[in-house]
Amino acid sequence: MQANARHAFAQCRFVIFLAATCNLQQKPACVVHMRTTPYIAATAIACLVACGNADSTTDASTTGSDGAEPIINGEPASKFFGRFVWETSQTHNKGAGAFSRTNSKDTYVLNFYLNMDHSYIAYYGEGEGSVSGTEYTISYDTTTMKKLTGMWSINGTKLTLGSLVSCDGITYNDKAMLRCKLVSSPGTAAATQGSALVGPHFRTSTPSDSQWAEYL
Repeated sequence: MQANARHAFAQCRFVIFLAATCNLQQKPACVVHMRTTPYIAATAIACLVACGNADSTTDASTTGSDGAEPIINGEPASKFFGRFVWETSQTHNKGAGAFSRTNSKDTYVLNFYLNMDHSYIAYYGEGEGSVSGTEYTISYDTTTMKKLTGMWSINGTKLTLGSLVSCDGITYNDKAMLRCKLVSSPGTAAATQGSALVGPHFRTSTPSDSQWAEYL
């Protein structure tokens, strides 16, 4: 996390000490319960601004040539994609794609964490299975299970994970989702044929969870 973000979070913690509540789970704004004293109220307003700055995922590539940020489903791109950042969702994003059967494999599964510092951790595997919307089944070929790391960015209306994946923001069943396509396959070349409907997992998770131990 960059220096301005650390400073912003420090301000929020200070306001919490002064009995104001800064709820980072409702990013990008902070929910603040202000006391009646002018000092607490003023400091709480500073917290509101600070938390908004700390949560921003906007970078130079987000804005267009006219300085305006692209809009995805009625939201600025940074806000739309920001909901998939681990510090906001507290879980990983996951989805699966189908491709032409090759060496007994026809399905890939992609799980990834987006971190606030724009690094990512992805877990990739292939096998025999089937995909229907957000649902999938797979029998993994364990030799294809890989842990991949790099940097993510927002490029116009696309979220990119280095040279691994490019994602578009969409709405699916009234939920904000990602439609992701492998730019380069970590395994079977044919996997770039398929796209994956990706969204946050329904349970909290971290990159240190035991479920990722098999990914090397």
